[in-house]
Amino acid sequence: MNNERVALIKNEPYTFKWADPSPGVYQVFAIATDNTGLISSSDTISITSNATSYGYIFVENFEEGLNNWAVSVNSGGNDWKTREGLGVNGTNCVRRKSTDKNFMRYDNLLYFGVGNYQVKVSAKANVATTFTTYDLEINNTKSGYGYFIFRSLKAGTSSYIELLIDDLILIGAGGEANIAPIVKIVSPTNTSEVSLNTPITITSQAYDLFGSVAKVEYFVSNQKIGEATTSPFAVQWTPANAGVYNLKAIATDNEGKTGENSITIFVNYLDRKVYDYVVSSYLGGEGGSGKVWGTKVLSDGVIVLACDWGTVIPEGAVVHLLNGATINSRGTIVRIAADGKKILSLTKISDYAVDLSIDNTDNIYVAAANKGIIKLNRLADEVIFAKTFTRNVYRVDAGKTGFSAVLAR
Repeated sequence: MNNERVALIKNEPYTFKWADPSPGVYQVFAIATDNTGLISSSDTISITSNATSYGYIFVENFEEGLNNWAVSVNSGGNDWKTREGLGVNGTNCVRRKSTDKNFMRYDNLLYFGVGNYQVKVSAKANVATTFTTYDLEINNTKSGYGYFIFRSLKAGTSSYIELLIDDLILIGAGGEANIAPIVKIVSPTNTSEVSLNTPITITSQAYDLFGSVAKVEYFVSNQKIGEATTSPFAVQWTPANAGVYNLKAIATDNEGKTGENSITIFVNYLDRKVYDYVVSSYLGGEGGSGKVWGTKVLSDGVIVLACDWGTVIPEGAVVHLLNGATINSRGTIVRIAADGKKILSLTKISDYAVDLSIDNTDNIYVAAANKGIIKLNRLADEVIFAKTFTRNVYRVDAGKTGFSAVLAR
């Protein structure tokens, strides 16, 4: 059916009962295979399925950004962007700014029958305090497949203004009677790091456009950990094992329809945790704490740390000031002897040293935030190269031969 197999029947009378709630035109044919593998196909027939329901064809709340939309890039460029936390009830939305040439196109081809279709959309100017729901109508005079396209135009000679769009809904023939509630996990945030055996409070924003939210359930790696029935839908969870977890919230409305939202959290995950250290230890240094953002071990066993470091110099440590850094610069590469008992050198490179990597010749690559990426030799006493970007660099990974990849934001 429309080139997709919908049934496999192995016994006579080879009957298949088909029902599709979606209106449209369907091309149907059958293929028969005998016991030797020879095949033959039937003629193709056309079936028109008329809508038997009226309701919500799609509801877009933009919690997954613009994944379901094709966005124009000509005549002024792509100016539809996702905005997190600025939508209805603190959820996500999209914004339109700049030219009047751009549009969003719903990525799924839809069948439109003759008749009226309703469009509901929540919108507000960026300077406004609340969203307003607007009701629009489409009078379709010809049935067939087509795309839903949304544009936002300025009124008359009005000047440029940023417009926020949320909860875009198409209602018409073939739609569903109810729509799913909208839910977003607020705390913890996506990719948060939480502590082992320490209770955390999980909260969500949840609402239903045409009903009410009955409950929000929470699941960690598909195991239910609790539920709540009133805003902010808070539950407590104590992680008992380290690792990477999927945290999912499922909201159920007053008619049993469900919507969900998922994030990733790290429980004392070693590859991502930022460690506190007391530098007034036997390694020497100032009282108080600093941050170790990354660590690597060179081929001779020397330990290299990317650190936030103060001005105290441990006994016996050699200090290098590179890339325009001063003794007050906090971004520091620390080299420690293989036995862990002596700091060999401190290399100040910038205000930040938030990640590091090494290649197969022990060259050191440092993510230096606003100073970009800095490559040092194995002794960390020479800058091999330094490159800045328009955005801050927070992660760096180097290949064996020195090709490197950075994560910037």
